Amino acid sequence: MNSVKFLTSFAYVASALLLIAIVGCATPVRAQNDAPPVTDIELRDGPNPGEVIISWNAVPEATHYRIGYVNMETDYWRAKASVTEDWLEAFVYVDVDARNFTVSGGRTEYTVPRLAQGVLHAFTVLTSNSFSNTTQSVTGAFSWPSDPRWERHTVADRGGACPTAGTPQPTPSPTRPAPTPTPSPTPTPQPRGDYDADNDGLIEITNLAQLDAIRYDIDGNGQADFPTSRYPAAFPDARSDMGCPSSGCAGYELAADLNFDTNRNGRIDSGDAYWNDGKGWSPIGSNNDNGLKTTFEGNDRTIANLYINRGDTDNIGLFGSTRAGGSALIRHVKMVGVDVTGGNRVGGLVGIIRYRAIIVGSSATGQVSGKDEVGGLVGFGGGSGITLSSAAVTVSGKDEVGGLVGSNLTTTASSSATGAVSGNNYVGGLAGSSSFFSETSIRDSHATGAVSGSDHVGGLVGENRKSITDSSATGAVSTGTGRVGGLVGSNVGADAVIERSLAEGNVTRTYSQTYTHAAAGGLVGYNAGAIRDSNATGNVTALSNYRLGALVGHNDGGEITNSYGTGTVTAR
Repeated sequence: MNSVKFLTSFAYVASALLLIAIVGCATPVRAQNDAPPVTDIELRDGPNPGEVIISWNAVPEATHYRIGYVNMETDYWRAKASVTEDWLEAFVYVDVDARNFTVSGGRTEYTVPRLAQGVLHAFTVLTSNSFSNTTQSVTGAFSWPSDPRWERHTVADRGGACPTAGTPQPTPSPTRPAPTPTPSPTPTPQPRGDYDADNDGLIEITNLAQLDAIRYDIDGNGQADFPTSRYPAAFPDARSDMGCPSSGCAGYELAADLNFDTNRNGRIDSGDAYWNDGKGWSPIGSNNDNGLKTTFEGNDRTIANLYINRGDTDNIGLFGSTRAGGSALIRHVKMVGVDVTGGNRVGGLVGIIRYRAIIVGSSATGQVSGKDEVGGLVGFGGGSGITLSSAAVTVSGKDEVGGLVGSNLTTTASSSATGAVSGNNYVGGLAGSSSFFSETSIRDSHATGAVSGSDHVGGLVGENRKSITDSSATGAVSTGTGRVGGLVGSNVGADAVIERSLAEGNVTRTYSQTYTHAAAGGLVGYNAGAIRDSNATGNVTALSNYRLGALVGHNDGGEITNSYGTGTVTAR
């Protein structure tokens, strides 16, 4: 089969289409030629490790199918974060003659081999009856399927290596023994000063001094951004190229677990290296000018016992800020036992992620507190995506407080939060608020912690103004006077849509008198948006019977379709 990629001239179109699918707002697409789009795409794991079988309703008019797939955990996000946004490195397409397919019961299928096991992928099938070569426009010669254009599937992790391509090797003759393999040569020791031993372009971090030195080289090219003795001190005897390949250095990666309890006495105190007179760690990148703008690969290593006590300082976390337009990619970083206190925009990993920054497969445990825009992992999520990430963090603050992210202005997908969350206004088990940007959405995400606040309080999101799909909340939710819901406190605006989601936690309003904005519902407290195919099972209890409902406390002209609440509603 011939594997092909998107043409550069169509990169923008491709990225827009996939992003639409990811945020759950895809719309039907008419055929781009006389072959109609495929329908009813289904995915299942194949018999061999790394195989996925994609099936669909056969299209008799099609002469060719184009099967497309992308690794959502690595390839898609790396391409999205790249400086050039080169989608050629993200999308893989295989073009096949439709006449070679067997049709059974009106359906046909294709097996995609050698995919990364245990990793989320997205798949699609396009049709054409005018295909002539592998460089034709996907949007012109091929028809995209209707909504949803892409189907997502996590490849089964069965252990062992995926079968490799190539011609099977012949079995040795029984009369002549197979040749004895030549022993592998002893690896050559890495040259002194080589800080990229695996030659992947990422400078290896093995101690806290090197982690601290990142602040002097925020673009990760291996050269300090300004004269300083601290960068070379952290990387003694470094080669001029840091040992990176000819393409140069492009970021950092953890090559060892790190622990801020440097004296190993079980607590963070004046005996630890980064105590800083009780203020603890100084975040890397305090603002847009010095924010991280490169790759930081965690390799699933842990960073333990991060301590920060800077209550009057904004942009607080291991990284205070990423740089707008800098394509920061923070991936597979595991923060364990954080104790972080800051002002505004505070997170266990990052205070604020800006446009084009991405967080993938990262997590935090511990406690985080601040004023506004406070989250267990991220304080202010304004980047290009948070995916496959989690927080088991006790979070407290004032306004826009969330178990995972305080203020969500990005695409948050396949992520979760389990810690208790408390605040004043806009408080949620996953996100305090989710709004503003067109690409803002929450999908396939979940929260289980108890949530409490005054107004706009929800088990998943305090106030939602964009899209929530395939998500749930199970924690108990309580408020004094305001709008509270098992899933969302307030669902507001023409773009506010909740679909295929579930709330299971009990909802309580403790204020006994009538309050103008009070509303308590098993799913949503106040609804002026759309609710579709969603349910609530928790009980709703208040000290007055003002605006209570098993599903919605107060529906202010909002759309409610095929949704219901089954919990009891009690006014005491």
